[in-house]
Amino acid sequence: MDNLKAALAGDSDPRDVQVLRRDVVALAETMDVADIETLWTWSVEGGFRFGLRISSGQEWMRIIAGECTSWLSTRGEEELSAEDLDPGRDHVDEALGEISSLARTGFDESVISALSRCVRQCSPELGIRFLLRAVSATGTDIGREQYERLLRLGDAFRYGRFVVPEVEGLISWEG
Repeated sequence: MDNLKAALAGDSDPRDVQVLRRDVVALAETMDVADIETLWTWSVEGGFRFGLRISSGQEWMRIIAGECTSWLSTRGEEELSAEDLDPGRDHVDEALGEISSLARTGFDESVISALSRCVRQCSPELGIRFLLRAVSATGTDIGREQYERLLRLGDAFRYGRFVVPEVEGLISWEG
């Protein structure tokens, strides 16, 4: 909860908060509870356990959406771009290919399945963000070619220069 409050600090860009709300609403509306919890748990360094302060992935999505709405009500909303409204729908096959590459590393099958469903049902852009977070959180090695493909996808998704390079240290020079 503290991380959420920090992410919604006063100087946050309203478009970023709107996109965060878009993402959690899409997750809540299109993904089942088990997939949300799998994606969230595997994407947070040190793990994240539901059932303590937050009972389920659905509840967590509602909390985040509510906090975003509250933040936006005091600062105003801005018009989202066409790219913000359509998060990478034309990159489904590429995103699924990267998830398949991750599966070949022996990554947990429940995560691979949840990532694939996220790409198909929710958003390819969000699915790749979860993939990057899961790779980073688990320290999973990736090959140089996969890293370069992820950089290209990151450019297509307008991630900026820090999102994909976060996993650069995990490149396996053999792969």
